[in-house]
Amino acid sequence: MRLTFAFPAALIVFLFAATTSPAAPLFGERGEAFPKGTKAVEVNAAYIHPIRFSDDHFYGGNVAGYYYFGNEVSIGAELEGYYVDQVFEDTVLGGVSLVLRWHFLAADDYSLFVDAAGGISLAGTDVPETGTHFNYTPKLGVGATYKLRDDVHLIGGARFFHLSNGNIHGRDENPSQDGVQYFVGVMWTF
Repeated sequence: MRLTFAFPAALIVFLFAATTSPAAPLFGERGEAFPKGTKAVEVNAAYIHPIRFSDDHFYGGNVAGYYYFGNEVSIGAELEGYYVDQVFEDTVLGGVSLVLRWHFLAADDYSLFVDAAGGISLAGTDVPETGTHFNYTPKLGVGATYKLRDDVHLIGGARFFHLSNGNIHGRDENPSQDGVQYFVGVMWTF
């Protein structure tokens, strides 16, 4: 129930940020590190540490493309690939997510952001092991960028990661996987 509320709430925050003028900052002086019209490609390595009754560890990476439809506010698509270390039978998992990101603090060399994502995944075997191959993957987190060159940024962050099938096969076949997704990578802008 909380995740059902979190994504629409995050969407409202992002839309508010996109319509807020840089002359009316929310958190101190806002720069234009990622002005409207910027495009970006990101490659990162990720690890998901299990929390809240979950046992599976995920190791992998993501490739994403973003478009900044407002100053410091982007929408993107993320392709995900993971090796899932489960208690009995390990597997691989692939997925795709839609990502909204807002750099709420942007300086010349760095930015701080919040992002929200919603996606789907398909695994080689059931994930979690008493669940299903197909799952939904909502995420919500924070991160930072650091400019290495004009068009190259170091990026990293942490997200709350949830995986479940949304009861599409009934409550008995919907164990969930919760974790913290840590990621670090490189983002190129153009």
